[in-house]
Amino acid sequence: MRIGTLHRKEYDAVAALGPVERDGAIALARKAVDIYMQYILALLTGTGDEQRFGDDHAVNYRLVLEVKSVKSDEVVEGFDINRDCKRVIGDYFGRWLNRYGNHK
Repeated sequence: MRIGTLHRKEYDAVAALGPVERDGAIALARKAVDIYMQYILALLTGTGDEQRFGDDHAVNYRLVLEVKSVKSDEVVEGFDINRDCKRVIGDYFGRWLNRYGNHK
């Protein structure tokens, strides 16, 4: 099976809907992805003990952002993005893009 036809059934089903129904299906899919991403970001932001692993342990994720030079492969800066945050992770992406978008 070719990758282009892997999920064709679902796309064809939405394409066969009328304009109003198709818009509703697309809006629902967008909302589902948005909510899913909010849950993922909340999971990755957590540093407390709410994700219990038995009675005595909790699971946390440490996410490291590395900015590297594509020419030399040298890491220019690296830092944990889910520690000591004042906001949720998603709120920082624009700041990183502005800071490193034109990095030389």
